Amino acid sequence: MDTSPKMPKRSIELPLGCKDLIDDPAISASEARERRRGPVRDQLAYMEGYLARLIDSASGSYGLWLSRFQDRGMAGVIRDQHFGDRALVAAWRSVVQQRMLAAYFQDVPAVPISPPIGRWKTRKCIIYRLPSEPLAAARFAGEVFRGGYGLCDTSVISLDYHDTPAA
Repeated sequence: MDTSPKMPKRSIELPLGCKDLIDDPAISASEARERRRGPVRDQLAYMEGYLARLIDSASGSYGLWLSRFQDRGMAGVIRDQHFGDRALVAAWRSVVQQRMLAAYFQDVPAVPISPPIGRWKTRKCIIYRLPSEPLAAARFAGEVFRGGYGLCDTSVISLDYHDTPAA
């Protein structure tokens, strides 16, 4: 009689052709879905195409919120029927950022919007109308990051999308 301990058999059987669990198509697809839930981080030089797709998916009235924290930029597309139109909201965190944005928007031939916009009461920000074309709106946002916030092309930009439910 053999009294040596027996190694347990594997509890998970892999599909044919898989050497590891990550090779399973069902698992790799679920991981791809998990990665898309949070904000996407990209460099300023490459973010315009992805931001244009986010803006295009908003289709209708939306707001594009821009801000800067330390050496990173943040852009959020918020789809909301209360905006009434497409608006770029450039928020500041300090007096220096406020002055930089004000100096930048003095030279830009864009149409300002006076707050509040819809149900959004805003403080510490400048609001301008966005171009109707998604790629032109994304390029305008890129120029605000460069000229208004002073970010370089290698700066990291966090991109996010919010869909506000109808009330």
